[in-house]
Amino acid sequence: MKQFQLTKERVSRVALGSILMSACCAGFVSATLSFDVDVSPQKRKETPGYYGYIPDGRERLWIFSCMLLNGALMLLIRSVTAALLMLVGKKYFMFYLGIDNVFYLLVKAARGDLTCWLQAGPFVQLLYRIVVKFVSDFLASLDTRHPGEIGGLHFTLNMVFALAAGLTSVAFCVKKSDWGGYELYLWNLMGGMSSGWVLTFGAILALMKKEYRVTFYSTKTGKEVVMERFESEDEAIKMTIFKKNHKLWAGIRGEVKQFVESNWFAWKESKPKWFTEGLIARIPPEFVPSEADRIKLESIRKEKREDRRKRGTKERRKSTGPKHFFEANQVVPINK
Repeated sequence: MKQFQLTKERVSRVALGSILMSACCAGFVSATLSFDVDVSPQKRKETPGYYGYIPDGRERLWIFSCMLLNGALMLLIRSVTAALLMLVGKKYFMFYLGIDNVFYLLVKAARGDLTCWLQAGPFVQLLYRIVVKFVSDFLASLDTRHPGEIGGLHFTLNMVFALAAGLTSVAFCVKKSDWGGYELYLWNLMGGMSSGWVLTFGAILALMKKEYRVTFYSTKTGKEVVMERFESEDEAIKMTIFKKNHKLWAGIRGEVKQFVESNWFAWKESKPKWFTEGLIARIPPEFVPSEADRIKLESIRKEKREDRRKRGTKERRKSTGPKHFFEANQVVPINK
């Protein structure tokens, strides 16, 4: 592509083949990562609302192929857009890149969703957001539609923006540079790649499980999805909340603390598989009850069991004995 930009000569078949092969390799890596994450039993168990869109059977091969082509085409669209803008002037490319990323970060900040799942400082958090944005921009990785990453609606709008920017860059380059003689070629190139991307994306939506299509226009935030885990009936899934940044579940911190305190000693005795040293190390120290708390907790549980036993005894006596009502301080039998 660089040779074509600088010399305006016909690109050799070898150079063109190299570019296409590189794009396909990048698309393959992106598709493989998204595919592996989606078919992971652990991911499907922890976040069933977002993972599990790839169906079983022959459709898996077809949807993987579409994901590969979709990622490769988006990489080519973004790359050609960048090349055309830089032909006119590097400042235009930097402006385009800056506006895109600043808008993304502002939206995240406005929604209180700038914090990511990493247990890290603000600088690393910001760097992570930018890196994920670049991956999503250039490879259209479906995994980044997760609310904890780009987000469903923003992911889709981001792809639409990429297509619009590509077509706009052609018109801008033809008007502002001396590449007017290549106008038809550039329009055919960008139009063909954009059409191919739309077709492959449509095929992915058609092949995937229909209940997951909503994730492409979902407005959920990373915080909401993380806190939804705690609503699960499975204790193992509930406890995965500690693998996420504590700021994401600060709104239910009291509930989480109470849950841990109530079950801590039972877990220590039963030792479930998910109750590992790694997980224990992630639990805040103030959530772990002391020995005195354990004695108090057992005493409370004993009192509750005794109270339930007494209530049960009274109810059995009432069900077997004659019924009475009180009137004028006297007991009057009631015939059944």
